[in-house]
Amino acid sequence: MHEKIGSIFGRTAIPVISNEHNLIHGGELFSAEVANAALGAAAKLYIEINVPATHAVCLKKFKFYNGDDGIIELTEAPTLTTGAAALTPLNRNRSSGKISASIMKSNPTGISGGLSLSKFYFKGTVQAGGLLEDSDWEWRLKPGTVYLLTLTNSGASAEQAYLRADFYEHRV
Repeated sequence: MHEKIGSIFGRTAIPVISNEHNLIHGGELFSAEVANAALGAAAKLYIEINVPATHAVCLKKFKFYNGDDGIIELTEAPTLTTGAAALTPLNRNRSSGKISASIMKSNPTGISGGLSLSKFYFKGTVQAGGLLEDSDWEWRLKPGTVYLLTLTNSGASAEQAYLRADFYEHRV
């Protein structure tokens, strides 16, 4: 026999959680992040996402902070120079033993080409009291393909900057 969970809406209400919350509980949601304490004017932060041929990756959302105006862009299949620093995607359920099959890197060099899937401009997030801004779109990334998530500081001076990608993946 199952015991009913107490709810602020009454003893018979059934709690409902979001899909993202469910992914966290199942050990299926991962995060990778990069930061810079003083990202120069016109400088960029990058998260390189190498999707394995055996998995589909769904880029769920991202969080970002930049003290001045900026640009966020998602690019498919750019040409990159190797040598970027490895990023370890962290499982958002810290009790789960599942690890990401994707290879993530920060700040690659020699970037050219690729297809821009999404690009938007934002006003400095410092205007929001220093809070993180949050996207709310999802992309299912193609297996065996490289993607690049970029934050550009469009401001006139160096600013604190942060970029985090949340994603889940499954075998194809």
